[in-house]
Amino acid sequence: GNATDFGDLTQARWYSASCSNGTDDRSVTGGGDIGAPTYYTDIMDYVTISSAGNATDFGDLNASIKTGNSAFSNGTDDRGVFGAGWTPSTYSDMIAYITITSTGNTTDFGDLTVTRRSSQGVSNDTEGRGVFAGGTNSSGSQVNTMDYITIGSTGNATDFGDLTAAKNFSAANGAGSGSDQRGLFFGGNDGSVIDVIQYITINSTGNATDFGNLLAAVAGIASCSNA
Repeated sequence: GNATDFGDLTQARWYSASCSNGTDDRSVTGGGDIGAPTYYTDIMDYVTISSAGNATDFGDLNASIKTGNSAFSNGTDDRGVFGAGWTPSTYSDMIAYITITSTGNTTDFGDLTVTRRSSQGVSNDTEGRGVFAGGTNSSGSQVNTMDYITIGSTGNATDFGDLTAAKNFSAANGAGSGSDQRGLFFGGNDGSVIDVIQYITINSTGNATDFGNLLAAVAGIASCSNA
């Protein structure tokens, strides 16, 4: 059915990222582009997912991942992670984290293997692995790199494998436990807008595999799943 009005963010913006703590019912949206003259914001907002209403200020992102970032969480284990992104002069390899049930600013987690923006993040929920995929590097080229981290600890990311094509501005979701471990990436831009869907097995490493196609070629979209 059609979407229903939920409420408003504390600041109008686009190009942000969000994560939640699953059945613990809080979602946090961080960063974004607010338009001229400031453009980039480090604000994070939160809502209670099961009740409608306006968002509340949560804290601030690290300045280098203000916009074009990506995010995921380890579900009810309560850690949200934001990574990559940019400001007007800097592309970022930073990863930062929050405790979702608390409020406050992000804390440094480590670094990605590739500096980039416009990537996508996916995790296997309480199994605790998160993957950053694709994006645009500082020379303006799309990348096919996938990195992974263990969400409950801190440290630099490790290479996971490659997307089927270098791309940015895609959408991602996934979850799982045990052998039910699939992450999906939808659409994006690899020099032109594409309709490709591809998947990974999150608790393994390796390259992405073709899943199928969207009904239309699209980029700059977002997605969610029912875990």
